[in-house]
Amino acid sequence: LHERRSFGAIGFVSRFDHGHADLQAAWRVLQNVLQENDTRKTKEVSWQPLRFLVGDIQYGGRVTDQWDKRLFAAYTDRFFTQANTEPGTMLFKDYPVLAISDISAIRTEIESLPDMDSPELFGLSLQAELVAGTAQS
Repeated sequence: LHERRSFGAIGFVSRFDHGHADLQAAWRVLQNVLQENDTRKTKEVSWQPLRFLVGDIQYGGRVTDQWDKRLFAAYTDRFFTQANTEPGTMLFKDYPVLAISDISAIRTEIESLPDMDSPELFGLSLQAELVAGTAQS
């Protein structure tokens, strides 16, 4: 969500400020859900409540435009799934779910990603980068 903002009005209809504190709060929600799963001894995540808490409340709470709300819902529906926890699942071309847990290996993988993300990664056409760059100048 943070990176999609860089495409200006093409990325979102309305401007809203989601910062590091929002990301930390979303991580805490996820951590609480996973800890609850450990307590109940289940591996199946309750995805629908998680989508609601993060997508509708945590991030979506400041979103007033209906198109932006639909976009947030599409992101949570697409990425908050059990399949996306399975190693080897492709989140997007060249963006697999990693099968490693060593932090240094994860950092190495992250550093190997492209410096500039393709607009396609955010559901935008390749022209979005050109249009956003023109609008900013």
